[in-house]
Amino acid sequence: MFPRRLLPARSLKLSRPLSTSSIRMGGATIKAEAEEEEGVQKEKVAREKRDRSRIDTLLKKVGRIQTTPAERVGIPMHSSAPWSGVQQPWSFTFDPLSVRPKEEKEATKKSLVPEQPSGQHRETSPTSADEAAAAKVVELTPKKMFESYVEVELPLLSSPDLLSEYVSTSGGLRIGKLMEHLDSLAGAIAYKHALPPPSVPQSERPAPLYLATAGADRLDMFRPLVVQDIRLSGQVCFVGSSSMEVFVKMEGVKDGEVIGDTLLLGRFTMVARDSKTHKARKVNPLIIESDAEKELFDCGKDHKRRKQEASKLALSKVPPSTEESAVLHEFMLGQSKPENVEEGGKSIKRVEMKHTVTSADYLMHPQERNLHGQVFGGYLMRLAYELSYSNTVLFARSPVRFQSLDEISFQRPVPIGSVLRLVATVSHTSTSSNQIHSHIAADTIDVSTGVRNKCNDFHFTWQKMNGNGLDREVKPVTYFESMAWLEGRRRLALGDKMRGR
Repeated sequence: MFPRRLLPARSLKLSRPLSTSSIRMGGATIKAEAEEEEGVQKEKVAREKRDRSRIDTLLKKVGRIQTTPAERVGIPMHSSAPWSGVQQPWSFTFDPLSVRPKEEKEATKKSLVPEQPSGQHRETSPTSADEAAAAKVVELTPKKMFESYVEVELPLLSSPDLLSEYVSTSGGLRIGKLMEHLDSLAGAIAYKHALPPPSVPQSERPAPLYLATAGADRLDMFRPLVVQDIRLSGQVCFVGSSSMEVFVKMEGVKDGEVIGDTLLLGRFTMVARDSKTHKARKVNPLIIESDAEKELFDCGKDHKRRKQEASKLALSKVPPSTEESAVLHEFMLGQSKPENVEEGGKSIKRVEMKHTVTSADYLMHPQERNLHGQVFGGYLMRLAYELSYSNTVLFARSPVRFQSLDEISFQRPVPIGSVLRLVATVSHTSTSSNQIHSHIAADTIDVSTGVRNKCNDFHFTWQKMNGNGLDREVKPVTYFESMAWLEGRRRLALGDKMRGR
């Protein structure tokens, strides 16, 4: 029943019986490994908490105070060019340019620029004599950190008409729509860094590029969101070879001044691609001028390194740790208990993970396209958030409060005209803290072949708001579900410790 790789023992076949001392030594080894793993987890949480507080403080010292209102504007992320329809309406194989009208392609090529972290870029493999003549070395100008600063103000309390577009069913604000704006903001910030100033002649501009959201990591809500005027802001804080780390935040404002603490802090990874080859393109290097900027740069660099390390330990690549195997083993043994059990003075109903699934299909319309003709990433975030909310309230049978977006990975673009299928699953629950972790898997479906391609993963954490606490518990049955259960457990544990639980 239980997969062998989940067991902490290295072998199930023994050449001779274990002595009492051997058993004691084995137990001590397992305990030592568990303590080591717990220490690693505590250090990870401590770094995340330090970074969150540090970034929040540093963003107040860099960016806005160095710019004028006219310098805080970014370019629109939605395409305004006329849409003339998909050229091949029944074929949606991956081609970021295939679904764009010719005039939109040309307009984008003229307006967008390639990037590079340091040094030079040379256009290779020209397709014509004209392109060969135009191919030349272009020096990418280093940019100052504050030059990428962009802000957007939403006077939700001051403007009843605007508020009507954001009000939720409970009378609060639609966080999914605000997430959509945050992704758009991150894109505007990245383009502001990668594009040359308007004063640069066309002949001196690098070859065209496009930027895409590679992922969003830990959008944490610091406190409950109430109806108020809001400011969204951010800037590029780290530049790699072809990627940028963009830090964003949400604040409450009144008469142009920040009131209270930061509402939300988030981090996006943006990547640059050549508009012809779709290969990685380098971005302008950053000029670091102050101690605060250096700290932000180091935070971004460390954040990128930690993401790379964490990806190597993902349960899709390596077996669970010794401690996780023991926890899962104990939990699976408990499945033999009755479906309803008493815990902490309340009755807990166990629900198989497969019975928590909800899904939705969406046709991707051109109104939601970005500058390079694909579906805007922020729109996907909103759809995923709202399905995750529905998935969670149906499970909890009670209103829930958003706590964090634990991670988003954008693996491939979503073409206009394709069908997007979102599948939401409750992957972990904590009846002691009334928390629910919901995972959203996003696939695109080619309507001509029925072939599905994985495009995104979303992870959300919610908390039941009222009543007698969470009285339902999700349980995995298959090995795949067990890994999802452990993944959700990891994310809930990290979020809890960051919130001081």
